[in-house]
Amino acid sequence: MLKHIRNHYPVGQGYFHSALVQIEGTSINYCYDCGSENPDPLHNEVKRYTEKHSVIDILFLSHLDYDHVSGLDELLALCSTETVVLPYLTDFERLYLLSEVFEYGRVSGEYTSLLGDPIKWFAQRGIKNIILIKGDENDDAPPTFPEDTPYFPPSSPKKQIDRQSEHQEFSPINKIMLDFNRIQMYKQPTTSSASQAAVYIVPNTHVFRLTDNASQPVNWGFITFVHPEKQRETTFKEAFEREFVTTSYTISMDSHTDITDTLTCILKDPQERNRLAECYKVIRENRNLTSLSLYSGPLVMMPNFKFSYRRTFKNKSTTKPQHVVACGWLGTGDADLKGIRRRKKFKNHFGRIYSSVLNISLPHHGSKLSYDEDIIPANCEVCTLSAATKNSYSHPHSDVTVSVQRQKKKLFQSSEKPETLFVESIELE
Repeated sequence: MLKHIRNHYPVGQGYFHSALVQIEGTSINYCYDCGSENPDPLHNEVKRYTEKHSVIDILFLSHLDYDHVSGLDELLALCSTETVVLPYLTDFERLYLLSEVFEYGRVSGEYTSLLGDPIKWFAQRGIKNIILIKGDENDDAPPTFPEDTPYFPPSSPKKQIDRQSEHQEFSPINKIMLDFNRIQMYKQPTTSSASQAAVYIVPNTHVFRLTDNASQPVNWGFITFVHPEKQRETTFKEAFEREFVTTSYTISMDSHTDITDTLTCILKDPQERNRLAECYKVIRENRNLTSLSLYSGPLVMMPNFKFSYRRTFKNKSTTKPQHVVACGWLGTGDADLKGIRRRKKFKNHFGRIYSSVLNISLPHHGSKLSYDEDIIPANCEVCTLSAATKNSYSHPHSDVTVSVQRQKKKLFQSSEKPETLFVESIELE
């Protein structure tokens, strides 16, 4: 028996998603982002989550924008987690995020510390494994799938199942976990800022799979996609160098270093803060930089398996038994998927498993600047997004909602209202 339960929380103008993968009598849970511009609904949903969970097995972060991470400190104070996965962000990308908070007046010491040195920030909160996904805008290589065939475990112990024309027996599963053996080659030397944490810089092409207690791969895993925004980062860098021409700040476009001292110096000086805010205005219209998209689902679709689902939204439930071919979920964070070249890379990256997506979370809260209807997978039935009922960004844009309706997909918007919690349960019968 395999079950995937995913929750899209009503945090207002932000994002907070969690899910549970349950196989036989054991499970693994993960979160994707935790933040909002609306602190009260965010606090309520973090409380809702932590009342049921004391451990997060994997924490995925799309990026470090304030409205996607502002609840992390509270979440990690109430839940323990050993593994965090986030995009590799250069010094300038994190400096840019600080310029944004100056513009909107959301500066806080914890957020500044997170941007200054994410590795140190997470290590101080007990994270044992920090995985940085490094994309390459010039590399179109698809993910490298493991050669051994994963399996869906049978409902009953020792039951024989067909696995590429060979019959094998499988013992009962009492544990599922992320396969760390395949990422050991990406482990970085220990640094002073992360002396208690293992840091991995993993390429975009890596497939994160789950294994059972016998180290056999289970047919469920995670695929990430990161596309660096080098052109926008370069534009911001040029603006920074013009504004701070007389300073000696050491900032890099190619490295991920501790820039806490630089951020602290800027914070202390009102004139420096104003200069940084001016840099932000250069690319504010389309302001998002690097973002990590996440697929969670089967790594191999098997036509002889059928799924059923149950969805709950606004206190109403719908059920569809034994007819669902696709069952995966795809979160897009704030990825810019409007451009043809970017969109092509995105779809090619997920390749064969794109048809396995049943539920896609639309990019950037339904912004028309990040969306094209071509991103919706053919077998997808549901589009979700997170946006406050009243916001200054026109999220979701009417062009996006009309496009989704035109394709006859169901659209669910989680706002700040508690009843807009969206829950979807997928079950292998």
